[in-house]
Amino acid sequence: MPLPPYSKKKQFDLLLIRDNEYMDIYLENLNNKIATFALVEEAVVDELNNLLQNNICDFSKITSWPHRADGSMDYPPPALTTDTNNEDEIPENAIKKNALSKNNADKTSLPLWAWFVFIGIALAVSGGIAVFIIKCKR
Repeated sequence: MPLPPYSKKKQFDLLLIRDNEYMDIYLENLNNKIATFALVEEAVVDELNNLLQNNICDFSKITSWPHRADGSMDYPPPALTTDTNNEDEIPENAIKKNALSKNNADKTSLPLWAWFVFIGIALAVSGGIAVFIIKCKR
């Protein structure tokens, strides 16, 4: 989202709308969404760090997933499989179908961990902007 240069607009409004465990951030009005943040348990953060550092993630350690006030979720929890050692029992059609759906996936879609990284960066930037605005007003 392009922001106007400081010389043209010195102040702007950030709208922070809390929706249970989510917070949506807008610039000036509800048509300019900047980011969505989610409150997650510590296990989610630990597994995201583990995924980024070691390329390993154990979803079974995650016991809760963020919900909006109406009970909906922006991203459903990952499907957990109880037995990952029986690859012979997976039908060949399912493997081909899964491979095709991954190849046909929208090129702009990002994995969940990338969204959390993006949200964290956006939160840091938003916090910096808020601090800057507060300092300028004094």
